[in-house]
Amino acid sequence: MSQLLNLMARVKAWSEGDEPVPDCLLDNAVACLQQHIDSLDEDNKQLSFIMEQLKLMTRSKYSRHYSPQLTVLAYLVHTASSSAYDVLLHQNVLCLPSVKTLAKITRHIKESMVKLHTGYNFVYLLTKQQWRT
Repeated sequence: MSQLLNLMARVKAWSEGDEPVPDCLLDNAVACLQQHIDSLDEDNKQLSFIMEQLKLMTRSKYSRHYSPQLTVLAYLVHTASSSAYDVLLHQNVLCLPSVKTLAKITRHIKESMVKLHTGYNFVYLLTKQQWRT
């Protein structure tokens, strides 16, 4: 865990400067996190979230694929406060799907609910189905 902290401190120092963070450091951070997660007995949602964010940082915003959990979280934040979501999105605080992507997913969910005529709620459908961004 101390290796991960040292690596994260180095990534933070680079992110505060003008130089981009080398992808190899982010890959090392992801590998360290994955080893730590694998050593745990239970699934740690916080570490999984951090690992996904690190992976998304290395990809262009046009080639990112978001997990169903992150998509649900993004939708819930956007639903609660669209202005807060816009701040998180435009300040590059987190790697989040665009508002257009969320609207596209919402459209697919509504179409699925009409076709199914079931009592499934939105979050259940969103986590159970694979969506393309």
